[in-house]
Parts: sequence; structure tokens; C-alpha cells
Amino acid sequence: MSETEQNQDISKRLTSSKTKTLKLNTELTKIDNQKESFFSEKGEIDKNISSFINKIRLLKRERDNLIKEIRQDKKIRDDFNKTIKEKISSIKKVRSEKEKISKKQGTTGNPAEIKRQIDELEHKMETEVVGFNKEQKMMKTLKDLKKKAKEFSKITSELGEMSSLSKEIDDLKSKAEIVHKGIQEKAQKSQLKHVEIISLSEKVRELKKKKDETIIKIEQSKTEFKKVDEELKQSLMDLSKQSLMDLSKAKKEPIKRKKIVEEKKQNADESALKKKEDIVKEKLKNKEKITTEDLLILQNIKE
Repeated sequence: MSETEQNQDISKRLTSSKTKTLKLNTELTKIDNQKESFFSEKGEIDKNISSFINKIRLLKRERDNLIKEIRQDKKIRDDFNKTIKEKISSIKKVRSEKEKISKKQGTTGNPAEIKRQIDELEHKMETEVVGFNKEQKMMKTLKDLKKKAKEFSKITSELGEMSSLSKEIDDLKSKAEIVHKGIQEKAQKSQLKHVEIISLSEKVRELKKKKDETIIKIEQSKTEFKKVDEELKQSLMDLSKQSLMDLSKAKKEPIKRKKIVEEKKQNADESALKKKEDIVKEKLKNKEKITTEDLLILQNIKE
């Protein structure tokens, strides 16, 4: 192989080694960047998971507080409804009592009209002079009217109690309805929070799944990084070794070339000397004139 060919071969091998090394270094950088990207992705996922979990905890507290309030409001509403039932029962009892009195005494008429008749009759007895029989008749009528008024007073008392109970029932129903509406509103809010909790919990599950997948990618990147890193180190070692060998070879090459040149020169000198010797011998043989140079050549032949 000629010197040019040897140099070309060395250059080709060095270029190939450098290209391989650069390629491995580029690949290693790419893997490292990808690995860092996966770490960043995992960090962002962890951040979102933490945020969602904190929001879920807050929503659970708010939902549980609403549920607690609903339980308390239901107790208040139930107490109202219980009292309402008791009042209704009392009204039924009073109404029954009123009907019994009316039926027992056969009370009829208008209490206001009876009172007017009593007032009018009393006034007449006090201001007019009447006969004994008429006075007795008027006193009997007054007695009957007062008896009826007394009977009506019992019924009026019952009616007043019924009216009072009805008013209390209406008031209790109004309060119970307000509490009931509050329960419905709180129940709706609680349900909305519960639905949001379920939605966020599902997102957390999906993020945890994605996180596991990202961790697998990170581990794969680490393994690939280690593999390529070892290949790169080996390539660098091979390149360094190859460079040293080629450098050593390059240093030896001039010495070798010099030796070859010297050997060629020596062979050429010996060949020329041999030709000159043959010429001198031919001169001696032909008894021709010998020069000083010829004498030196003859001397060399004797030696």
C-alpha cells in the first residue's frame, strides 16, 4: 500500500470513528432531554394531583357540613310536623267537644243576636213599668236567653281555641315549609359537590395512571441513557486508541521511508561503483591510460 493510500485509510478510519462518536453523543443528548421532559411531565402531574386532592378534601368538608345541617334541619322540620299533628289532633278534639255540646243542648241561633236581645230586655225591664204577669214572662224569657248565652259562651270558647290552634298550625306549617325548602336547597348543593367530588376523583385516577406510565418511560430512558452512555465511552476509548496507533504509525513511517531511500541510494552507489570497476579492469586489460580516479577505484577493489 502506498503512502497516500495509507494516509487515506487512516483518515477514513478516524472519520468513521468520529462520526460514530458524534452520533452517539447526539443520541445521548436527545435521550437525556427526553428523560428530563418526562421528569417535568411527572412533576406537573404530581402538582395537578395534589391540587385536585386538596379541592376534593375541601368539597368533602363542605358537603359533610351541609349534610350535618340537613340532619339538624330535618329534626327541626320533624318537630314542627309533630307539633302540627298534635295541634290538629287538639282541633279535632275541640271540634268534637263543640259538636257534643251543641247536640246535647240543642243550641241554635246567633250568639250576637241573643246578647242583643238580653240587653234590650234588661233595658226594657229597668225603664218600663209592666204588669206582674208580663214581668214574670219577661224574666223567664231573660233567663232562657242568658242560659243560651252561657251555652254559647262554652262553644265560643271552643271556637276561639280552634281559631287559635288553626293560626298556630298555619304558622308552624309556614316555618316547616321554610325549613323544608332550606333542606332541598342544601341537598341540591350537597349533591352538586358530591358530583364534583366524583368527577375530580376520576381525574385523579386518570392522572395517577398517567403518572405510572410516565415513571415507566423515565425508567426506560434511564436504561437507554446508560446503554448509550457506555457505548459512547467505549467509542471514545476506541477513538483515542485508534488515534494513538495512527499517530505512532505516522511517526514510524518517515523513518521507514528514510531507510528505504538510503538503501536505494546505497544500491545505486554500489551498482555505479561496479560499473566503474569493470571499466578500469577493461582499461588494464587493453593497456590503456589509467587516471587518478581509476587508481582510487583499483585501490577500492584491492581492499
